[in-house]
Amino acid sequence: MHNRLLTIKQKLVYKAIQDYHFRFGKTPTLMALKDFLSKNYNLPLKSLKSVYQYVNSLKQKGLIKKTRGGNSIKLNLSEVSNFVHIPILGSVNAGTPAYELQEHALGYLKVSKKLLSEKNYERLFSMEVSGDSMNLKNIYNSDHIIFEPLKDNPRDGDIVVANIDGNLTIKEFQMIDKNIIGLFPKSSNPEHKPIFLSKSDNLIIIGKVKTILKSPYFKQKPKFLE
Repeated sequence: MHNRLLTIKQKLVYKAIQDYHFRFGKTPTLMALKDFLSKNYNLPLKSLKSVYQYVNSLKQKGLIKKTRGGNSIKLNLSEVSNFVHIPILGSVNAGTPAYELQEHALGYLKVSKKLLSEKNYERLFSMEVSGDSMNLKNIYNSDHIIFEPLKDNPRDGDIVVANIDGNLTIKEFQMIDKNIIGLFPKSSNPEHKPIFLSKSDNLIIIGKVKTILKSPYFKQKPKFLE
């Protein structure tokens, strides 16, 4: 009933709060909500005061509760969830920046927070593994890998998700020299060969694999990668 009385922007802010809670199992701070609105709803708000005004209007309509936590204001829709919903990627366009990856999600993987080594949940993405090119690294067909976008350049030996001309692949990264990048399979199947690229090729290292969630065919505990 209250929802019908909301302005268009108030509805967007309310939906953003719900989506954030769905994704990350918690409600956002004002700063997190401001960033989330800008990146996911094309609603850039100039200041935290503007966010506060929208939040306060939703509180007055009885749609949310507002409590103080430290120096920030937190929003409470419900109890904090023990789960997060991580976007599942299939393929993305070459040149897609990390902050736009969610637009290419095929769905969401519901994962307990206890199974994740990385606690900055909004940075995480997932993929279902196809093939056996990384089976010597305990990554098998139908497993799900959890990865996060890199803040810095990958290091030799990192298991990375690479975007080559819009296709995603999981390989071990090696910087051969200052101009040559090697993406190496780690497989018992000799059909898989390394990929060698120039730094000027259409290659983007999207992220580094953090967690491997095993498929039912390989019943093992989650594996965390450093």
